[in-house]
Amino acid sequence: MGRTVPYSKTTELPAAMKMSSHNRYAASSAYMDWPLDEKLVQLIFERFQAAVSKHGKEVMPSACIVDLRDYRKVASVPVNEMAYASRHDTAIIVPDYRWVDSKMDETMREEAREITAFVRDKLQEMRVAADVQDDG
Repeated sequence: MGRTVPYSKTTELPAAMKMSSHNRYAASSAYMDWPLDEKLVQLIFERFQAAVSKHGKEVMPSACIVDLRDYRKVASVPVNEMAYASRHDTAIIVPDYRWVDSKMDETMREEAREITAFVRDKLQEMRVAADVQDDG
């Protein structure tokens, strides 16, 4: 038999992600234009892995998420014709760092900011080289 489930239960993190430790986290994001530059994606992962290696076991549950879903079709449909709010035609990179020790808070937040700033700077360089204007 069915039952009512509170909305908050449908949108919270899955139980597997709720670890008793590594409960501190920082994430940032950057949007990457299609087609993706393979070398840039490789550089992103190398920088992320270097940060995780630098901080060791303390940040091992961290993940670097690259959302490669092609939203161009979604973005082509007028907002008033669908309920899906996202309206971008890009891929998304999210370095998601997790750790335990509160003394690392600022360090790990800076790691997250640094990697996305790197992505944004590289994308801007690529746009300038291709003579394409940033629309944001």
